[in-house]
Amino acid sequence: MRPVLGTIPMRGVVVIGKGEKDHDPMLHGGEQVGSGVGPAVDIAIDPVDGAGLTAKSLPNAMSVIAVADAGAMFDPGHCVYMDKLVVGADLADLVDFDAPIEDTLGTIARARGSSVAEVTVALLERPRHVELVRRLRAVGARIRFLVAGDVAGALMALLPESEVDVLVGVGGSPEGIVAACAAACMGGAIYGQLRPRNEQERRHAEALALDVSRVLTTTDLRPRRWPSRGRTWRCSPPPPCWPWPGSPPPPSAPPAPRPSGCSANSDPRIAYPRHVARHREDTAAARPSPTAGTDTVRS
Repeated sequence: MRPVLGTIPMRGVVVIGKGEKDHDPMLHGGEQVGSGVGPAVDIAIDPVDGAGLTAKSLPNAMSVIAVADAGAMFDPGHCVYMDKLVVGADLADLVDFDAPIEDTLGTIARARGSSVAEVTVALLERPRHVELVRRLRAVGARIRFLVAGDVAGALMALLPESEVDVLVGVGGSPEGIVAACAAACMGGAIYGQLRPRNEQERRHAEALALDVSRVLTTTDLRPRRWPSRGRTWRCSPPPPCWPWPGSPPPPSAPPAPRPSGCSANSDPRIAYPRHVARHREDTAAARPSPTAGTDTVRS
């Protein structure tokens, strides 16, 4: 994805990536993509939601990208997991994230004129959901286990023709942002709550002024204009620079010199809000050097 995104005329910043969560060289939060000209945008990206499904030639794996105006997309920082509840448009104003799952299933059954035994719940098949599964089975609800890929599960809950009535459980924050984008386009709703894995992630969340006890709604997560968080270009007009950091130029395009006379946090062409700049620095410090373990040093 990185080389292809580098050919698109935009000034993109990856707000939601997968590299931090999976500790791999995929696109990381704070990384810049695009050709360096065009609109400034935020990007949420999941190169392969359901990599295990792809490896086993199973369905429901997908590649997803969501794009919004610069500064418009919710940034969960280092909190890579989120507890979620996703429902279709007819249930958006009826369900309560804080209500017991038994009450939520009863609400869904009444709204759709069925019994709880006819309600189908999608959730990831993970050890962390053992207690939740026990409670679902105790009331007789149907369960659709997802081996991987809760973006697909969220889409199932949003589609009116789907047999899935609701998606619940803890999954990835990047997938939650993408699901919020889908809910904003398709109707329906997502409710979520950040779930730090350890004290370090909790401290990072506090440093970014993120309240991990807050229930986030579709309005909180979905793309929208948010000028107070927008990134400001210090060069006027924006320089026709290539390559944009993280996007190597195609063989036919020689690298352009870095523009001068610009001031920014980590790149002379763009100024980031403090929380994004800090996130970029933390990510860069934790990321292994591309030349580690080799005898070759690239100039």
